[in-house]
Amino acid sequence: MKRTILAVATLMFSAAVTSAQQLCPCVPLSHEWVVETCDTWNCAASAAIVANGDPNVLTMPASTADGRWLVIKRVTSGSYIAPADAPFVVESFEGADGATARFAAMPDHAPTLLSTPDGKFLVIMLKNSSPKRRAAAKP
Repeated sequence: MKRTILAVATLMFSAAVTSAQQLCPCVPLSHEWVVETCDTWNCAASAAIVANGDPNVLTMPASTADGRWLVIKRVTSGSYIAPADAPFVVESFEGADGATARFAAMPDHAPTLLSTPDGKFLVIMLKNSSPKRRAAAKP
């Protein structure tokens, strides 16, 4: 009799633990893409080396003529605060149609369009429009 009661109690306790594990109060983490600038290739290469092959860290030259490099990272939302004076911004899109429309709408912001390992499409561009080159006046 005692064994039966012990077996029933053990069964009820294990069922309670199993159901408690199924009701996890965990919050799923979301991610976002951010961009940082590097003035030299050495800075960008260092960021790639520190990433140690992480597919969520990309380096590429900026689409400006000043020699800057971009380091694009996928971070957990809320864990990264972009500097207020950051020259580039990144916008993330679920599909290519929205990304290409945004890319085409911002030609004076030196945009770059790329796809990422998580299936997103990114448009990286200058916050402020790049200065337009003017033709030199003839003397």
